[in-house]
Amino acid sequence: MSNKSILLVDDEEIIVKTMRDDLQCEGYRVDVALDGKEGLALFATHRHSLVIVDLVMAEMGGIELVEKIKDVDSQTKVVILTGYGTRDSAIDSLRLGVSDFLIKPYERKELLIKIAQLLEDAVADEASPKVDGALKAWGLSEREIEVSKLMLVGTTKEEIAFKLFISKLTVDTHIKNIYKKMKINSLAKFIGKLSPYQH
Repeated sequence: MSNKSILLVDDEEIIVKTMRDDLQCEGYRVDVALDGKEGLALFATHRHSLVIVDLVMAEMGGIELVEKIKDVDSQTKVVILTGYGTRDSAIDSLRLGVSDFLIKPYERKELLIKIAQLLEDAVADEASPKVDGALKAWGLSEREIEVSKLMLVGTTKEEIAFKLFISKLTVDTHIKNIYKKMKINSLAKFIGKLSPYQH
């Protein structure tokens, strides 16, 4: 599964074309479907890292499609895009483990930022189980492991602080503790020490 692979499912052709063009300009590989059944078939074949789903579609609606996608792969990042946003539909979506909920018309810049963040998170989530095992063996706490996995995919200290809702000072403290437990003193050594576990 490529961390640049996106599936876009929406029954409005103009939305699909515009969004596909925007995403391809950013370097993403984009598959498109104009209904839920076609979207599910594409997902079953390609297992995209991120799926953007319209909430209201004929035959198979967005909520049903999300349920089926999560049955195939519960870790897949999903964004619900809709012109019919209600509090109830947002709650239903979040209950299914949807990563975000955007109302049409969406802001192009906001969408691209969210997608970049979600795909970065997906890469961190997919870090090899061997990495988790190694970090636990060095005695890292759960939060230190979270910080470590974000460091491995090139996340800055400021971005780590934002993602984990902690201060940059706290991030610095976690990194200091990580280095101490791993008996290293730099990011280069941290990456080098974990590289054998990433494959």
